[in-house]
Parts: sequence; C-alpha cells; structure tokens
Amino acid sequence: MKKIFLLDKKMIALMAFLMMASIAQAQISGISIDASQQYANFSYMDSEGIGGKSFLGSEEYTGIFAGGYSLGYRLNTLDNIIIRGSLGMRRAGASLVFEDIVNTWSFQYADFRAAAGYEYELGKLGVYMTAGPYAALLLRASQTRNDVDYNLKENGEINTWDFGIVVSPGVKYNVSDFINVYAEADYLFGLKNIEANADASGQESYNVGLAITLGVLFIIE
Repeated sequence: MKKIFLLDKKMIALMAFLMMASIAQAQISGISIDASQQYANFSYMDSEGIGGKSFLGSEEYTGIFAGGYSLGYRLNTLDNIIIRGSLGMRRAGASLVFEDIVNTWSFQYADFRAAAGYEYELGKLGVYMTAGPYAALLLRASQTRNDVDYNLKENGEINTWDFGIVVSPGVKYNVSDFINVYAEADYLFGLKNIEANADASGQESYNVGLAITLGVLFIIE
C-alpha cells in the first residue's frame, strides 16, 4: 500500500510538472513600457440634474492635453487571449470660462490598470482590443482662476481615489523574437464622482479621456 501511495505521489507530481510545462509553452509574456498623449475632460452634472455622463466630456468644459506613462506586464496565450496590467502616472483635468473667469483644473494620478482582451494575428502584425478597470490615486490637484492657484487636494475638495474603465484597441508589430512595438487608442471613462463634497453640493464630475499610446514590449518568455 505504501509503495502504491508513493507511486501515486510521483504520478501526481509528474502530471503537475507536465501541466506547468504545457502552460509555459502556451503563452508569451513580456514587460511593457509606454508613453501617451491624452485629451482629458470632465463629464459634469449640476445640482439641478442638468448635464450628465458624457463620453467625450460636457460641452461647457474644454479638454486639456496631458501626458502619461506606464510600466506593465502583458501575457498572450496561444488562443490569442491577452491579459495585462500596468502601473503608471497620468494627468487629468479640464478648463472652463465662467463670467469672464478662466478656470483650469489639473490633476496628477498614480494609475493602476488591469485588462483582458483578444488579438488577431496577421503575420508579424497583430490587431487587438482589451478592456478592464482602473483605479487612480490622486497625488496633486489644483485649480487656477485667472492665474491664481488653489490646492484642491489640500482643501479636501477632490476624492483621493478615482475608479473607472479603460478600453484600448491597438496594433502590435513583432520586430524580433524579443521585442514588439505597439500603438493604441485608449478611452478612459470614470465611474466615481471626483467631487468630495458631492452630498452637500449635489454636483457630479467624472474623468473622461482619449489617449494615443506608443510602447515597447520586451519578451521575457
């Protein structure tokens, strides 16, 4: 009985090893580094319910151009499934002219993202789309009114965390067995009201944005 038990343990260990080996052969993973140029804006609704969630930002606001960058991990299976995650920095904000006063909001976030999607291969070229949630930690927040700056983070007027979704269609090119380059268009839509005193004011503001991202993927498996 003891020999049979030891044999079973060896068989289970062998099967586990073969399974792990097959999984390792069925995927390609890499470290990604990218930079983006973003067009950020606010989706805004006032206390009377005028406005609402707008995919490109409310009409009364003007978007701002801002940069971002990230370091990530990407896994591609042989079934062309993509699993990815990243940690990065990005800016957000918008501007508004009200009663001849120019207001500009500028936020800095640490950005955490996870996503999954599918890639269609065309030789060395791959066309893909991923989607998933993001969580962003507010590092800095300021509002400028006619060249006078106000620290909104210090005043507690902006929520520390922002949550939402990011959809990213893109293309990837295999430069070699070790390096891929990619370009994608990222659409970000916030789902959390960024105004900390929303219960008192009745106002709702959400981050929205479009970005063009260029990156390099270094294959490690």
